[in-house]
Amino acid sequence: MDFLTAFPYWGILVLVALNAFLVIRRDVEVESRDDEGPTH
Repeated sequence: MDFLTAFPYWGILVLVALNAFLVIRRDVEVESRDDEGPTH
């Protein structure tokens, strides 16, 4: 498979992995901030 042909698939995989990482990281931050109350 050519690089340009596989590029969309790799892009989708990267976006899914990055989104999952950010969601997990955000959830951890939110849980640690619950004791402090709303920050905004």
